Amino acid sequence: MDAEKLEKRRKRMERMILEKAQKKEKRIERDRKIQEARVAKAQSKPKDPFYFFKQEEIIKIKEEFPEFDKKAIDKEVQKRWKVIKSENKSK
Repeated sequence: MDAEKLEKRRKRMERMILEKAQKKEKRIERDRKIQEARVAKAQSKPKDPFYFFKQEEIIKIKEEFPEFDKKAIDKEVQKRWKVIKSENKSK
């Protein structure tokens, strides 16, 4: 009787381990597909004028104010964006 119980237990454990591995593979595959979709979406999104303006201004601000951290640079970019005329925004 003990041998039968041990065999049943061993088979059940093997099944559990196999099921766990399959679930993990499915989760990894799902996560990979989600990541691919995110990348594709990000690549297909057109850049707005502020994005290009910000890229140019960050370089200028870093030269003018080397002590500024990221937050201060962002505030300065936003301030400069509000100041420029609307025709300059549509680069």
